Amino acid sequence: MARIEVSYDTQEVPNRLALIARKKGYRSREEYLRDVLTKIAYEEYESEAAALYRQSLEKVVQGLQGVYDTLLLNAELGLLKMPTEKMNQEGSIDGKNKA
Repeated sequence: MARIEVSYDTQEVPNRLALIARKKGYRSREEYLRDVLTKIAYEEYESEAAALYRQSLEKVVQGLQGVYDTLLLNAELGLLKMPTEKMNQEGSIDGKNKA
C-alpha cells in the first residue's frame, strides 16, 4: 500500500480534520482524507463552498425561469403587453407620438 505522510507542528489542524470527518459521517480522519485525496486525484473534488455556490446558482436559474414562464404565459393570455407591442402601439419608446 502506498503511503502519504503529512506532519504539523501542532495538533490544531489534525484535530479540526478529525472533527470535520466525524461531522461528515466518516469513521476516522484517515478515511475522510483518503476519500478527499482520491477525489482530488481524479478531479472530482468540489469544496463545500463551491457546492453551495453551484446549488444556489441553480436555484436562481430555476427562479428566473419561473418568472420568465409566468411573464410569457401572461403575455399569451393578453394580460400584459410585451415592450415591443407597447412601443408599436404608442409610436415611440417614451410614449410621445412621432411628429
